[in-house]
Amino acid sequence: MNITGSILNSYMVCPRQAWMGAHGISGDKDNDLLREGLYIHEQAYQRSMIRKKPLEIM
Repeated sequence: MNITGSILNSYMVCPRQAWMGAHGISGDKDNDLLREGLYIHEQAYQRSMIRKKPLEIM
């Protein structure tokens, strides 16, 4: 298996995504469940960012 920069970058974001990319597995862009999961992921990420207070540098 060749380790590419894209796989390393994917691993930093999501190890599962890196594994799937390394094995040539990609999502179907027209899959309703994939779109729903992406929407849920984006909403959860936004909520977690709202809870964190911005860093203040004095």
